Amino acid sequence: MLYKLEVHSRKGRWENLDLDQTVQKLEGEVSELTDAMVEGNHIKIILEAADVANYAMIAASIAVERGK
Repeated sequence: MLYKLEVHSRKGRWENLDLDQTVQKLEGEVSELTDAMVEGNHIKIILEAADVANYAMIAASIAVERGK
């Protein structure tokens, strides 16, 4: 998860996202994870699962911090 956060750090800070944007990104990552599972590519599965976990963590943090 930390590796993927570092890889995507050039995209900017997540604190600027709202909850709806974050959930949309989470849904996209779930789709990418599903595709990786269909392919059977273990490396992609691990990396996409980390993205899903990161966006879920970000969504939870936004919801808690901003009272959503």
